[in-house]
Amino acid sequence: MSSINEEFLDRSVHSVRINDHLIECAKKTGIPISNIIEAGLTHFVTLSDEERIKYLVENDPDKVDPSQIQEPHYNYAEKAIEKAKESLGTKSTSKTSNKFLIAVGLVLLLSMFIKKPES
Repeated sequence: MSSINEEFLDRSVHSVRINDHLIECAKKTGIPISNIIEAGLTHFVTLSDEERIKYLVENDPDKVDPSQIQEPHYNYAEKAIEKAKESLGTKSTSKTSNKFLIAVGLVLLLSMFIKKPES
């Protein structure tokens, strides 16, 4: 099975107007804004028509209460790099790109949040 980026190779730059507070909150994660936006867009296009409408209504910045915004508790990118280095060992990570280390580390962090099924 191939991924979206393997199947559709073209990439382009788009200018969008986004609420500054949302951007500042997202920046605190250490994850590039373009990755966050692309992840949200990827999620959106995987939804059915009904789910897309629900997603847009539930996440409309004109309707969401500011108290629902959850500030990140730490910099995900730094934590991901740290986790990846722990897992891969320092020798193999010295010449590895931060982008790759972040990707590996995020998978490791995600595994901490996924509840393991009880046996």
